[in-house]
This record gives sequence, structure tokens and C-alpha cells, in this order.
Amino acid sequence: RFSTVASFAGRMWFSGVGSSGLSDKVMFTRVIRNAADFGTLYQEADPTSEEQSDLIDTDGGEVVISGARGINTLVPVGASLLVFARNGVWRIYGIDDVFKPTGFAVSRVSDVGVAGSESIIYAEGTVIWWSTSGIYTLQTSEVSGSITAASMSISTIQTFWDSIAPERRATPTTVYDKRNQR
Repeated sequence: RFSTVASFAGRMWFSGVGSSGLSDKVMFTRVIRNAADFGTLYQEADPTSEEQSDLIDTDGGEVVISGARGINTLVPVGASLLVFARNGVWRIYGIDDVFKPTGFAVSRVSDVGVAGSESIIYAEGTVIWWSTSGIYTLQTSEVSGSITAASMSISTIQTFWDSIAPERRATPTTVYDKRNQR
């Protein structure tokens, strides 16, 4: 079963299957036009057809996240879908900031993974997650548009963080207090 689901680029996205062969894949539906499309993870044309087998921009399919282990959270942010796994963060995005199965890219954002699906929040436009080594957020370069991970805890509470038992750091739950913005 999928452990994470997100809506991005007019489609539903699914991942987090622990079985071999699916653990590094993110699957997506065709562009949602009606209720039947919510579970349609395949392309319209028959891939074995000699006449018409090409992908089209509205097709469903899968994205392989090479090297990802333990995908547990998908977070849409702007024109990107962020894929959080135990061993890092990846970004799926369209070549022209519009995702299409016929033209997209996957890039690794960070090798700092997420401790678990309960350890990540998206608060007021900012993604924050706990890893086993600290608390991280994403920063976007205004010049290049690239996304990088930055430690929030290293200059503030890292000493406290390091004093928490490793088994407790592996299963945190992150909560955001919207009223007090913390």
C-alpha cells in the first residue's frame, strides 16, 4: 500500500511502497478530468502498439528516484514535487516549470533524509523536517532557483538536539503552532 499521497500538476501522486521493485518509485495518474482518472496510473496509448505507443502530456506513469530508500512523504511546493526519503530529498519538476511525462527532471536536493512521515511540516510556505542529525529547512536561491537544505538547529539548539537519545530522534512528531508562528 502507498504510505504517501499528494496532489501536484493536476494529478494524484503515490509512493511509499516498501516492497522491492517499488520502493524507489513515485507513481502519478493521468491529468484528472473526472473521477475515473484518480486511479489511472497508465498511459492512454498501448505501449506495445506499432501504430501509436508514444507518451502524451496527459498520461499517467512513474518516476524512478534513483538511490531513494524509504520514501515516506511527498510535498508539492510551487512548480516542484519534493520527495522525502530516509536517505535524502529529491525534487521532481517540469523542464519549463510544468510537469509533463514527456519532459521532466529529477534532482537530488539533499542527502539529509527525514526521520519519518510525522517529522515533516509545511508551514507558511516553508518545509521543515527532523532528520536523525538535526532540524532542516529548504532554501531557494533567488538567482538560480536551485533548492538546498539548511540546518535550523546547528546554530541554535544543536547541543540540546545531540543530548536526545538516538532512538527518540528516529521517531519525532513535528507540530506547528500557527497562532504563535513557531
